[in-house]
Amino acid sequence: MNDKIKLVLRAAAAVFVVTLMVMLSELLGEKEILFPETAAIALGALTAERMPWRITPVRMMVLMSAGGFAGFLLSAYVGIPLYPKIIAAFVFCCIVLYFSGSTMLPMISAAVLPVLTDADSILYPLSVIILTSMILLIQYVFDKTGIRKADSCNCVRAEAKPFFLHWCYLLAVLMITAAVAVASGRIYIIAPPLIVAFAELSEKESPVRKSPVQVFLCVSACALTGAVSRLLLCNVCGMPLTAGAFAAAALSVSLLLFFGKPFPPAAALSILPFILPPQELAAYPFEVMAGMAFFTAAAVFCGSKPAERLVSLGAKLFGKVREKGDGSDEILS
Repeated sequence: MNDKIKLVLRAAAAVFVVTLMVMLSELLGEKEILFPETAAIALGALTAERMPWRITPVRMMVLMSAGGFAGFLLSAYVGIPLYPKIIAAFVFCCIVLYFSGSTMLPMISAAVLPVLTDADSILYPLSVIILTSMILLIQYVFDKTGIRKADSCNCVRAEAKPFFLHWCYLLAVLMITAAVAVASGRIYIIAPPLIVAFAELSEKESPVRKSPVQVFLCVSACALTGAVSRLLLCNVCGMPLTAGAFAAAALSVSLLLFFGKPFPPAAALSILPFILPPQELAAYPFEVMAGMAFFTAAAVFCGSKPAERLVSLGAKLFGKVREKGDGSDEILS
């Protein structure tokens, strides 16, 4: 079996998982079964030559489950406004990612999505678990049959100081963007896959940092593909959501592979329109473009010399505060 056929099979598997998810949601009448980040995980774990995340199958299950349940519990049982819920979900993911030693950034989407959609059904986290398990099972079969090369991963915890300084910067950017999104009512300026895209672009070692403009165009094209697929096929032509989702997934995966940018968050943005109210579809691609433009600029700045100087200054201040804290403890003792 040649490489092109293997790639087609892997891409078809990713589209199949997404289509099956939407079909089950439609048949059961349960919208909270829909988890758009499934498209991103399937693209990264099945279609891409190598997974873009440092993660083992067991840890992927644990992290995605943790993200899904954290978001569900925040949405359903924590009686605080939307803005602090978004921040709490992000901070939770930051802490879990540090202690896990992995880079499974899609868990951020799993935690933030139910907060934005006001999810209140246990079906949401269960759907995250089942869909992630399905993707991992297909990945296992592909690895054993040679359709895909197995990944070797060694999760290593990063140094605390640079890790948390970096994520404090990401948090500050998210706080500004989320404030604008919540105040304006244009909530999909911070669509969960965009937050994941921002985190991935901000990593120094991420290959997508080399072509931020192309990544922005791919993300915008996938968001537009998803919105147009639902508007034309479902709303205008009266076809089921499953047909629209199949078209959106197939087109977005093909587009990303054609341009050589299998960027997982972009695939998720093509499926997100299928959980939106119809009146929000027309504005959705433009909100995504606005949010992605800001996040891309912030991510590029994150790796610049001025940003490194700020991080260095923050590290020095952190060290001084810690020294004072240690001194005060000695005096008190």
